[in-house]
Amino acid sequence: MHYKALTALVHSIGGSQKNVDAFRSQAEELRAFIERGIPLIANQVRADARDRDTGELCRTLYVLENFRDLVETPWKPEIANDLGDLLALYVERGYLDVNDPRVPEMHLDGTLLEQAIARGNIPGAAALIMLGSDLSLVPRHAYMLSGVASGDFEGFLRIDREPGHPMITAMNTAIMNRSIARSSGFAPCGAAVPPKHRRKGL
Repeated sequence: MHYKALTALVHSIGGSQKNVDAFRSQAEELRAFIERGIPLIANQVRADARDRDTGELCRTLYVLENFRDLVETPWKPEIANDLGDLLALYVERGYLDVNDPRVPEMHLDGTLLEQAIARGNIPGAAALIMLGSDLSLVPRHAYMLSGVASGDFEGFLRIDREPGHPMITAMNTAIMNRSIARSSGFAPCGAAVPPKHRRKGL
């Protein structure tokens, strides 16, 4: 049920006639699943406690495809905060690793952050940065025609974008906010100090 509910929500993001209240009801259902620790799929396995302390991590490509679709689809302003909160809760509770190395192996181009930026999902990309996405992994491959090397995040942002483009501005702001959060003792998911979600348990 958890996996099907997430799939339904992902498929509804791009719908032009989607009722915001109905969408938020779907999001609340997913939050309830997460808060109760219900696995996305039956064969989900627990992470090695010696390496991670974030709980359960997705080990199935089908699940990662759902998260890929979630960040690839541009988020509408009226639901962007809800999606950002939901994504943060999935990361915080260990359902998703934003730097999962298997994502590029899925015949996809790069990490979740690279895909969000490439598809123009500004709030989604900003959320991924705040959640600890590794900028040195973006882009995965060099863009020879643009003179951008693998891992040249700033160069990747500038491909086909003029200075002051909303994507460039938003990513620089997210990076600055992440730096401020870390220096003040708050750390993105996967760092030494786990974040605390703003919502109470359901």
